[in-house]
Amino acid sequence: MNIIKEVRIKSFEELHLALKSYKKTNLWLFRGHSDPSWELIPKAGRNPYNEFDDSQSFKSWKRRAVEFLNGTYDNWDLLGIAQHRISY
Repeated sequence: MNIIKEVRIKSFEELHLALKSYKKTNLWLFRGHSDPSWELIPKAGRNPYNEFDDSQSFKSWKRRAVEFLNGTYDNWDLLGIAQHRISY
């Protein structure tokens, strides 16, 4: 069983040291909010996007995406491809 270790970070240097063992380079990319008071809720969970039927949007996207994809993909592959492609 894996145990998750909680590490409290107080500076960028501490963050860099804590994550150092996971990377072979010093290049890091982060995504997040520009305002720390905002809740960490994915776009799909925020208004107005949380009012849409995700399964219907995905089915519609799959029907149109077929002409642009080569090969066979399962739904997990397609969800990864569609992550930044579905627009409302």
